[in-house]
Amino acid sequence: MDLTPNISNEITVVRFADLKNNWTLFFSIISLIWLEIFLKELLDRGFLMNWIARMFSCTLLATVLAVII
Repeated sequence: MDLTPNISNEITVVRFADLKNNWTLFFSIISLIWLEIFLKELLDRGFLMNWIARMFSCTLLATVLAVII
């Protein structure tokens, strides 16, 4: 992998060039990113809450700790 900087005068393709002045594409990408983050957070918290509840043997303390954490 070559880590030297590109100092050429050639025009390079910009990765996000299609987003310039294209608000529909921008907001559709942002909304999909937010949806993915929301779903990932629900999944992670669900696993974490179940793991803590099992770790403390399903007591009220375990439920409270799982919700707070």
